[in-house]
Amino acid sequence: MAPLLRDGDRVTVASAKTIEPGLIVVAGPPTSEPVCHRVLAVGERGVVLAGDRSRAVLELPRESVLGVAQAVDRGGRRLRLDAPWLRPADRALTALHEYTWRGHRRRPGSRRAAELLRRALLRLRALAWLTAGRA
Repeated sequence: MAPLLRDGDRVTVASAKTIEPGLIVVAGPPTSEPVCHRVLAVGERGVVLAGDRSRAVLELPRESVLGVAQAVDRGGRRLRLDAPWLRPADRALTALHEYTWRGHRRRPGSRRAAELLRRALLRLRALAWLTAGRA
């Protein structure tokens, strides 16, 4: 989930009342350690997750979702992940993930444009740390 999350960050997690695309969740795959990923899709068979810098997706049953990430603490600063001004960037990142996940090819260069936009949105999320208040 870099650049938003890094090794050593402390993530505050709340119970998952509803799971929807765009949320960052902590999920416990049955065969490995829990992961923190963004929800791409929710369906009858479960949830589809991916890290912000990853093209690989992870499909898990809903029961594997342990909770929703609410805030991240790093170096004495706290970033609230539910800040309203971050939701448009989250929605855009989710849409771009879905675009590349489904393998759409509308025009030559469209995947490259989507990748450049995704990187710009990731930088916006990383810049959120500059405005994060002290914990």
